[in-house]
Amino acid sequence: HINTIFSDLSGNVWIGTEKGVAKFDKYKQGFITVGINNNSDQGLIDQNVWSFNEDKNNKIYIGTKKDLTVYHPYRNIFSHFYRPEKNEHYLMSIYPETPNKIWLGYDDGLFILNIESSNDYSFTKVEFQENTIDQSIRVYQIKPYKDGKLWIGTRSGLSLIDMETKEYKFYHPSNLSYSIGDGAVKVIYNDLNGNFWFVTNNDGLYKFIVEDEDELFIPFLTNSQIETNSHITSILQTDTNNIWLGTYGEGLKLLDLKKMAITNYTESNGLANNVVYGLLSDEENNIWISTNKGLSKFNPETKTFKNYTTN
Repeated sequence: HINTIFSDLSGNVWIGTEKGVAKFDKYKQGFITVGINNNSDQGLIDQNVWSFNEDKNNKIYIGTKKDLTVYHPYRNIFSHFYRPEKNEHYLMSIYPETPNKIWLGYDDGLFILNIESSNDYSFTKVEFQENTIDQSIRVYQIKPYKDGKLWIGTRSGLSLIDMETKEYKFYHPSNLSYSIGDGAVKVIYNDLNGNFWFVTNNDGLYKFIVEDEDELFIPFLTNSQIETNSHITSILQTDTNNIWLGTYGEGLKLLDLKKMAITNYTESNGLANNVVYGLLSDEENNIWISTNKGLSKFNPETKTFKNYTTN
């Protein structure tokens, strides 16, 4: 069962599963697996992996069911950072603002990890919505915006927070036109033109634009109806005309932004499974798709799939 998929700056694909990490070397076409190790600097703190990110020093951040593991590629070792209350809390999203200040989205809120050293560090909970600091609100996504701000996608919706002042704006869904839709925000995507796209659980896909200082969320209409709501799990743009959508149960969809048409690719076309979790592209323009039944590589030119399983 694949939870998440990530491509690092060197082009390796990292796959987070319920049984550890599989690192896929595209050049050798093989998997290297990492799990829990008795020697803690040689493995994970928990094998249930939910998120990845990378900082400018090429350190890989791995979010698990029991906090954060950091992989140091040049030393080939792992270090671990635990919240003081050592119970389970899923780490769903990671954003390294600096190598010593990491924003973390857990299943019980938003935290900042300040690191002095591997043994001296602290976690601080951060509010992103009115009167919720004592609540447990799952944070799915942390994505950099501009002007030192971060988008925070959560179970209760969307916030924008200033990294320095911690001031935030929560976007309340409303009946007004161009407000964001209702439901959890699990997907935030920055496209090739710098536009942001959001998926809300109940109302589907939105494109965010700013016009004369007005912030507008444009519901994305396909065939005059909003793209079916919570089915979208991931977004990938490979060229200015096309956006790929991974879905929960409907396979892979290609959204043609010029023709406003959708093409569907499913198991019947060779996809490993119709439940898609993540999408990546490589330098040969293949689409890598993580599914419930392993990894698929899709060639958009030939429209063919090659499937990989970690077995």
